Amino acid sequence: MRPWISEVEAYVMAVIGVAADHLTTRLATAKPNIFEANPNTLRLMESGLWLPFDVALLLGSIGISVVIMRRWRYSNRWVILLYFATCFVLRFGAAVNNLLWWLL
Repeated sequence: MRPWISEVEAYVMAVIGVAADHLTTRLATAKPNIFEANPNTLRLMESGLWLPFDVALLLGSIGISVVIMRRWRYSNRWVILLYFATCFVLRFGAAVNNLLWWLL
């Protein structure tokens, strides 16, 4: 079965989603009446660990998926890449939400 998405596309989509979320969150929280609603993210932001945590999580996810994709050769292993597509959709949705709040 032919994969719907290539490995590089999946990884780039995940990186774009995380970067867009970070940029728009920084942009939106610069306004005085907008704040971060997620207490875990807020704690990471206050301690300056939000970006390193997200980068480590992203690199770990990509690393694990690369190992799985190279080691096991079952026909539907590309389904693992849907995790990254889902990550992109959720994080890019958060970025759009941040932009909308910033524009209001």
